Amino acid sequence: MSGVRTALRPLLLAIPLVLVAGGPHDASNDPTVDGARPAGGTPADVHSDLPWLPIDGPWASVRLRDGVDPDSLGALLARGRPLRSAPIWRVPTEDLPALVAHPAVAQVWGLGAAPPPPDDIPPVTPDFDEPPTWRDQRRLRPLGWWPGGLGEGILVVDVEYDFDPSHEDLANNPPALLAGVGLRNYVGHGNACLGLVGASDDGYGITGGAPLASLAVVHPTPDEETWDPAWAIEQALEHLEPGDVLLIEQQYPTGKGLGPITSEPGAWEAVRAAVDAGIHVIEPAGNRGVDLDDPDFDGWFSRGNDSGSIMVGGVEDGAWNGQSGFGTRVDLHADTGGEHAPGWTQMSDAFFPDADPRQAYTARFGGTSSASAQVASLVAAVQGVAFELHGEPIGPAELRSWLVATGEPQEPTSAAEHPVGVGPDAQRAVRAWLAW
Repeated sequence: MSGVRTALRPLLLAIPLVLVAGGPHDASNDPTVDGARPAGGTPADVHSDLPWLPIDGPWASVRLRDGVDPDSLGALLARGRPLRSAPIWRVPTEDLPALVAHPAVAQVWGLGAAPPPPDDIPPVTPDFDEPPTWRDQRRLRPLGWWPGGLGEGILVVDVEYDFDPSHEDLANNPPALLAGVGLRNYVGHGNACLGLVGASDDGYGITGGAPLASLAVVHPTPDEETWDPAWAIEQALEHLEPGDVLLIEQQYPTGKGLGPITSEPGAWEAVRAAVDAGIHVIEPAGNRGVDLDDPDFDGWFSRGNDSGSIMVGGVEDGAWNGQSGFGTRVDLHADTGGEHAPGWTQMSDAFFPDADPRQAYTARFGGTSSASAQVASLVAAVQGVAFELHGEPIGPAELRSWLVATGEPQEPTSAAEHPVGVGPDAQRAVRAWLAW
């Protein structure tokens, strides 16, 4: 597991999360003044050099030391279950006293009292989640009432030109910058995509479709002079694990107009490598109406040359939106009529008090960029359910097939002339997968 992913893991397992290292309690490192146990704690009070939180939730997680056979703990793990990151086990909190005392246990994670969220920056920001929003559509409605359905445990990496980590709507789920140099262009675009995927449900701004997924960004510019999406994908792969999501918010000049990033062979190879590694790759079909079935492409976008990504087109009222790339290679579509999203100075039509970019919002974020961010959040939510119910991810090809098979067809006349795939129905896809 990569170092950055390890650093993100507390956010993936539970929010808020406390990591408590195994070993004897050391009062000299206790964050309480006199080393006394804080009120409301549990017997899992072991030494930690991180801020201490009482473990009050019903479940906690323990990591066994390397090389330990779980069977050697006998009944101590009888009521627990292994998680995806073996040798980590989820166990009832009441079983922690005996486990913490056992020499085989190296670390403990537990839920403490929830800290207050970052405050809405004055003046008060409206709650843009009032219906109807894209999340209220039947097909894209979040799976929050399903276990794991808010994207818990999933990392979504966005290949994005730039973003503003100080935007108030990203403060509760701050994206980590993994690699690349931001050039301060398209900052609002990055904020909007990240917000649609994972903005927290905090009572102001918007709520993303997978608000408990962890977010990260790779810039496609390794330096101020170079644009290299394939490099960015490779950098992202160093931090992604099977079941995670890679959203590539990039286009490529095809000669017919701006089309999918996999028009470029280096990016195609990098995407194929990511998919082969179990990563779900989401890419826009582009916003210049490129016909991907055009004979001049010589079958590059045929199913015989499939990179394995989920390619996303755009619709309005169920029909092609007039701008999206189209063709039989496009798998899914989402509405591009314009959504509320966090913005920046150049995307501030909905709210921009005191010209503060940290409070900038747009009501017009659309195109296949918006559609792809919506689909990325849906995939993260479905994968959260898969891990919670089955303990392992759905593979990229399998999940894409389920989403296509259970989706809502495009309007027939539009589909015949400008096919942009089907509209995904997350709940139908999950039910079909579970019944299979």
